[in-house]
Amino acid sequence: MAILREFERRLGGLVEGLFAKTFRSGLQPVELAKRVLKEMDAGRSVGVSEVWAPNAFVFRLSPSDAEHFQQAAGLVLYYNATKFHYLYLTEDETTGRHLRVMSCLTDVGDSFSAPIPLPAGTHDIELRADVDFERLVFSYRLAGDGWRQVPQVFDASIVADESGPPTLPNFTGAFVGICCQDGTGTALPADFDYFEYLGRDYQAVYRGPSGLLKTI
Repeated sequence: MAILREFERRLGGLVEGLFAKTFRSGLQPVELAKRVLKEMDAGRSVGVSEVWAPNAFVFRLSPSDAEHFQQAAGLVLYYNATKFHYLYLTEDETTGRHLRVMSCLTDVGDSFSAPIPLPAGTHDIELRADVDFERLVFSYRLAGDGWRQVPQVFDASIVADESGPPTLPNFTGAFVGICCQDGTGTALPADFDYFEYLGRDYQAVYRGPSGLLKTI
């Protein structure tokens, strides 16, 4: 679908633009190309009528370059590429493996929640989204543990036709789903065991997934 392709493009650009300045050691294809050109220039030999340059190169990548912040997977509440909330699992060299929420709000722009650090190597994790009209609450559960609520409560009202300037495209409908991205170009897959949607009555006072009363 075109609206989802636009979401992928926008997300990839935002994540790369935000973190490239912060995590300078993240290896990019353009960096490899620049290094090749540098070595070719340094090793070239000029003859009478020809120029010779090295043309065979071998790159060895460390594990930290193979999996990093440009790879993510998670649960998204989505309207279009300018209105969504995305809870995703990723990893970087500063925080390690962690959860984070990326939000795109029409009147605010793009924002990221504080990271939630996870045990090293975490991969078996469940994600959850509870929506009560304008209120969105994300939660997560590790293997053998109970549900834990993401601290911030998010504005679900943005995922609607009425949200934002009338000049922007609307009437796409609201979606909730799973998605993944690999901005490195290595096509690393993300495995999802299941996706389940359950309807329930509105809760004026939200009871968290653990059953504890939450004051919102």
